[in-house]
Amino acid sequence: MSIDEQLIRRLADRDKQALSEIYDRYHLLVWNFARRNQADQASCEELVHFVFHELWARPVEFENGRKLAIALIECCKSKMAVQQKMKKCC
Repeated sequence: MSIDEQLIRRLADRDKQALSEIYDRYHLLVWNFARRNQADQASCEELVHFVFHELWARPVEFENGRKLAIALIECCKSKMAVQQKMKKCC
């Protein structure tokens, strides 16, 4: 079992330290992805917060055979797509 898989399992058990470890490992990856696709820092911060909140709220959804880094980026992409639709709609 990989370190990421172990951390996700710990998250499922509501281990805050596991979330902290994942954040330390991946927040720059998510931030850099968001920054390439968002114009302002506030939007990037919101996306990073959203991704890690989703991870904490639904860790099992991030444990489906994908690498954790890919799952985090996909979560970020999904949120950005929703934001784009909202901008076009409103």
